[in-house]
Amino acid sequence: MQLLDRLVSLLPLLDSVPLLAARIFLIVGAFLCCILLWTAAASYLLKTRWANLRVSPKIPRWMGLSMDLSGKPNTNSIAALESIIRFSVSLGIPFLTIYDASGWILEHHLELVHHLAEQGVPSKIESSEDITITTTPTTSSDPCQVHLISTRHSYFRLLECAQATATQDPASITPDSFFSFLQPAMPDQCPPEMECLLCLGSPGLSLQAMPPWLVRSCEILACPPLHRFGEADFVSAMTRFCGCVQRHGK
Repeated sequence: MQLLDRLVSLLPLLDSVPLLAARIFLIVGAFLCCILLWTAAASYLLKTRWANLRVSPKIPRWMGLSMDLSGKPNTNSIAALESIIRFSVSLGIPFLTIYDASGWILEHHLELVHHLAEQGVPSKIESSEDITITTTPTTSSDPCQVHLISTRHSYFRLLECAQATATQDPASITPDSFFSFLQPAMPDQCPPEMECLLCLGSPGLSLQAMPPWLVRSCEILACPPLHRFGEADFVSAMTRFCGCVQRHGK
């Protein structure tokens, strides 16, 4: 009898079911509309930022990426890196240096070339010593040279620099000449020094042992880790670079 009494007491609630369903429908509909509006606004803002970047006179001619993939890198890391290279090609950045302290990217550079080809950015390996990948120019973009280096690269550069300076007259050695020994062999079209460095996932904006002679006067920007670095993060970083005034230590 108690169960029957409870069921009877619930009957008046059935009258409010249509009104409750209508309210739920309106709330869910409003929530979905907000999501659609937010997505459309974010997409429009991203396209606007891309348009502003493409007409900016301050696109970096030589950009660097610093990261440490000593954790658990996987295929997603290669795909994220491929996206950054593709964005750089789209923006017209001619030289890109990628530094990974763990050396994992150097070991998987063939996968990177394969991912680029799958995304419509054909490329070829120009050098096997420091791994230089050059994207093949298309009708809508210029070639981009991608240099992959690791901590091992830094050691060899220091040894080569020591050997080169040992044969020089001490009186003729200047900071600029010493710096010229440390710099990697770059094409004549490349600027003398790196102009922008994106530190991906660096705690406290650490360079993660990246060769300091590559970044002595460039703009250093903190960015999310590689696995969370997307198109909006790239556009945001480039917008920050274009909006800053480089003082070069002054």
